[in-house]
Order: sequence, then structure tokens, then C-alpha cells
Amino acid sequence: MKTRLIPHIDTKFVSFKLLGKHVREINKGQALAFIDAVESYLTVTYADALMSYKGQEVRFIKPNGHGDNGYASVKTEIVEPGKPTIDIVFKLRRDKSGTWRVYDLVAEGISLLNAKQKEIIARISEVGIDQVNQELSAKS
Repeated sequence: MKTRLIPHIDTKFVSFKLLGKHVREINKGQALAFIDAVESYLTVTYADALMSYKGQEVRFIKPNGHGDNGYASVKTEIVEPGKPTIDIVFKLRRDKSGTWRVYDLVAEGISLLNAKQKEIIARISEVGIDQVNQELSAKS
């Protein structure tokens, strides 16, 4: 799953967003360890979420914005007869090589990046980056 999923996620960008105010407090080794831990965590988290959908119709709605500023959103609807439609928005960013990569997933109006960012920033303030790296790695 990792080889199919991770190339489409901007893990470095996500990692630095998750660090928030702590990004300037850590050294290069800690940053690289955090990126690796986030990559492993995202693999498990996104794979679990995506694997829970089986047999539903997936509709991709026209992308929001042209991406001229390097960012775009793609609204997706997951439709299953007799159940409410699930709205998911994939937020994408064009990296330096020109490749579009996902950096956030907004399900039913809730940004996974924003929700996780608040949790991780608070946890780093509480126990430090090295402990958070261990905790994220343990979850994967």
C-alpha cells in the first residue's frame, strides 16, 4: 500500500504543516525522523480510511481553482444507495517538480491536517519532538 499511496502525498509539506510553530525549534535529524514517522502514520491512516470503501460509486467533481497558485481542490462524492452521500475534498499542491500531490483530505467539512496539527503541536509542547516521533512510529 505504501508504494501506491505515498508517491501521491506531499509528506514533507504535510510534516512541516503539522510541526507548526515547532518547525524552527528542531534540528535536521529530528525533522527527517518526523517526516519518516508522518509518512508511516499517513500510510496506515489513509489506507485504513480508503479501504473502508467497497463497492460505492465515487464521483469526482470538477476541480476547484486552476492551480495557477500551486494549489487546487478536488471534490469527491462517495455514493451508496440508501445512505447519505459522503463529501470528501482532496487538497493538492504542486511540488517543485510540477507534480500534484495531496496534502490534506477534508471529510464532511473536517480537515484531517488541521485536526492532526492541533493535536501534534500540543503534544510536542508537552513531551517534545523525539517522543512524538516515537508515538507516531508506534501507530504505524
